[in-house]
This record gives sequence, structure tokens and C-alpha cells, in this order.
Amino acid sequence: GGFSLQLWGQAMTSRLYRYTLAVLVCYWLTMFTLTHMPPGAIRSVQVSDKIQHFAGYMILAVLLDITLFAKLHSSRAWITLIIVLLYGAFDEMLQPLTHRTADLADWFADGAGAAAGICITGISRTIFECFAPRRAPQQSLTKNR
Repeated sequence: GGFSLQLWGQAMTSRLYRYTLAVLVCYWLTMFTLTHMPPGAIRSVQVSDKIQHFAGYMILAVLLDITLFAKLHSSRAWITLIIVLLYGAFDEMLQPLTHRTADLADWFADGAGAAAGICITGISRTIFECFAPRRAPQQSLTKNR
């Protein structure tokens, strides 16, 4: 309910929010830079291209979801998914400009990674709520009349 969301939100202090936002921005800029370098410009990793897309977008979704949670509670997961899917489509459309190939299957891997990332933050939030110490409800300062 509302109390547990409030408890999670209290853990997201202003300082933690700024750090999370900074990590998100750095990660996203690095991701954009690396995915728009011409083929052969960076060393190839011996992992499937789809796994790379899945993992990269999963991390992006986790960071974005955590960052958005500080400001939006209710519709944050949908907003995270929409932003990441739109970015993934934008990223694929720009691939030909850097002599790479746009691939719909890559976009599906991006979406699956985003969904997994959102599930990870949701499960983490639930675990946090189960083990976080409960606070007594605050008493009203005014008496009922």
C-alpha cells in the first residue's frame, strides 16, 4: 500500500537521488557513445549481440526506474518502459548513420531487457519493504472533535 511506498521513498534521499541521476546520465551517455561508434572502433566482446542489448537496456531500465521512483510512484514502471523502448527505437534508427545495421530483433532484446530491469527494481522494492523496520503511524497533532 501507500505506507510501504512511502517507506521506500524515504530511503531515496535527496543525495541518493542525485547520485542515482548522475550514474544514469553517465551510463546513458557512455551507452550512446559506444553504440554509435563505427564497427571495429571498439574491441568486440565474445557475447551474442542480443545478450549485449538485453543486458545494456536492463541496466538502463534499472537506473531510470530507480531515478524516476524518487519523483513518480504510481506510473513509473510504464514511463520507464516507454522511455527505454523509444530510446531503443531511436538508437536502431541511427545505426545506419554509423555504418551499423538496424535490427528489429535488437529492439526486441532491448524491450526484454527493459522489462527485466523493471521487474528487478519491483522485486527489490518488495524485498526492501518486507525487511525494512516498520514505523509507528504518526499521531495527529489535533484532537478529533
